[in-house]
Amino acid sequence: MTLYVLLNYSGKKSLENYYLTSNSPLISSVLPLSISLIIRSGGECRLSDFCPLESAYAEIIAVEEMWPDVGVERVGECIEEWGRRRKRRGG
Repeated sequence: MTLYVLLNYSGKKSLENYYLTSNSPLISSVLPLSISLIIRSGGECRLSDFCPLESAYAEIIAVEEMWPDVGVERVGECIEEWGRRRKRRGG
């Protein structure tokens, strides 16, 4: 398992930069094509322009804690919950 932490990321801005300048890399060149799990802090249940292409089939788990307070144990709980979910991949 690989963990990526993205802060203040704009998927829309990444796409705009890619199309406006040929030397601006897409975040997709770093991230896998498909994200499996997004842990959304602050209790919000929306993606807010976060990896719109990569997160098409991602499972989203919203936690009440703000990001600095989300500890290793809480991340582990989210991964365990993700493991129990039935992943339908759009089907």
